[in-house]
Amino acid sequence: MTTNDQQQGQVIQKTVLNLRAHHLYCENFMETAYPDRGQDFAEATNRIRQMLRSGSGFSIRITEGVDELCQFCLHNRDNRCSHPDGDEEQVGKWDAIILRELGLPFGKLITIEELRNLINSIHPLKLCLGKCVYSKKGLCDALSVERNMKVGSDNE
Repeated sequence: MTTNDQQQGQVIQKTVLNLRAHHLYCENFMETAYPDRGQDFAEATNRIRQMLRSGSGFSIRITEGVDELCQFCLHNRDNRCSHPDGDEEQVGKWDAIILRELGLPFGKLITIEELRNLINSIHPLKLCLGKCVYSKKGLCDALSVERNMKVGSDNE
């Protein structure tokens, strides 16, 4: 457990980061900003991306529903996602698909090193190849030719 998880719109470096599936997978490949979600969300997103890509010595608990990043989003209403591109029901389906492809259950505690190894061993997910709206809009580089580097490598 941690104390004081949020402080002035920033995610605190900690031992366990609670993330839903699409955040723990997709934020490794996203570069886009989300101006409609607020400055606090943008800052938290950047910190989480940095932790996922180059952080060490922490674990991630896979959460079902709103997570530590969602807490900063302007579309988080009554502890549910209300974004027009994907509400809580749709986002929950994405999370379940990603976890099924990764072979992980909700509630699992996984080290960042284990997560990176897993992602590198099966990337890209079928979801990325077919149904992902962010890939289709060109907002994610998970499928780009330049993305031959491995998640968490020194080349990023």
